[in-house]
Amino acid sequence: MGDDRGPDRASSSVWNELRGRLHGVLERFGLNNDALLLMLKSVVAATLAWFIAEDVLGAPSSTFAPFSAVLMIHATVSRSVNHSLRYVTAMVGGVVLAGILLPLLGPAVWTFALLVVSALLLGQWRRLGSHGSQVTVAAMFSYAAFFQASDRTSSWMQLASITGLIVLGCVIGVVTNLAIVPPLRYRTAEHGVQTLAHTLARLLEDITERLRSGELDANQAESWWERASEFRNTVAQTRYSVEDAAETVRLNPRRLLLRRGPSFAGHRSTVSALGSHSEQIYSITRALNDISQAERLDSAQKSFLVHYADTLEAAASGIRVLGDLHTYQDLREENELDDRIEQGRSAHRSLSELIDVHHLDKSSRWPVYEALQIDGRRLVEELAQAEHELARLESTSRPRGP
Repeated sequence: MGDDRGPDRASSSVWNELRGRLHGVLERFGLNNDALLLMLKSVVAATLAWFIAEDVLGAPSSTFAPFSAVLMIHATVSRSVNHSLRYVTAMVGGVVLAGILLPLLGPAVWTFALLVVSALLLGQWRRLGSHGSQVTVAAMFSYAAFFQASDRTSSWMQLASITGLIVLGCVIGVVTNLAIVPPLRYRTAEHGVQTLAHTLARLLEDITERLRSGELDANQAESWWERASEFRNTVAQTRYSVEDAAETVRLNPRRLLLRRGPSFAGHRSTVSALGSHSEQIYSITRALNDISQAERLDSAQKSFLVHYADTLEAAASGIRVLGDLHTYQDLREENELDDRIEQGRSAHRSLSELIDVHHLDKSSRWPVYEALQIDGRRLVEELAQAEHELARLESTSRPRGP
């Protein structure tokens, strides 16, 4: 008997191939899912605004509505609302400015120049932000519209119509942005924090594996240092992803579908702790790079590095755990962090005893090893501090009794 699934498999293969090619073409133009969604929203908002302004209201300057609607399409609802308020203020300010100066001074070149100067000055108001230039744009269009009208009453009606179309366009833009699948990126924030933690832990684990041999390769130590020097950018990107995710939640109706509104205070606290860890790791890799450039290590120094690996191993495990903690509830459900902290402290105590036995603090190279010892202790204590901060956030967010 033949396989009836043959045609289905063939069509599925063709569809997957076409989808792959289309995805490749879109990537070449820099169009990801978010960009395509914004384009769809812009088309819907502009078309709807044009239809209402032109076909329903029959407004003479109907292009103001779709123009304003498209400008209000942003990646998040809160950003859309914020920009709409500034844009409306700027545009209405330009229209009002024209409505004050033109009836008083009449049509003239110097009137136009004074209007532009006044609009430019008003556009410098910091609260208008990037929309300050729209004051001048609105003033210029209002100047033209005012004198194209047949009489003074029509002129005032024209300015009022422009103002109404601007507000209409902004409302349509914001509503469209609100109605068509506004994204929630709180999972993106969690993924960013976890990725940062795993990146830090991975470097510590690589260092640990090498230190257990009691030897240091100069090229490898320099490579560790270079990797650690990139952590500042990684931390900054993670902070941005957390704040971006927090912005997608504000004013977003989809948050009503969640059982519990996501809070990003824990994410911020964790990123702050991981940022401190990144600074300690950078200092550790710099010290190891210095040691690798020195002469051959003696037995005491090799023993130090082997025992130091235990501290780094506990810190790496703790950092991985920390990357998955965003609330104190997470900490209470699986409290592995305490174990990692205690392991790190125990390893650091053993390291201190080793220093005393071998009198490493009498060595000429002691300042470098002392720096390693201090940074190792700080790595562990930063974990404890992060745990305390999560507990503090829990206590401050809990509603108080009477």
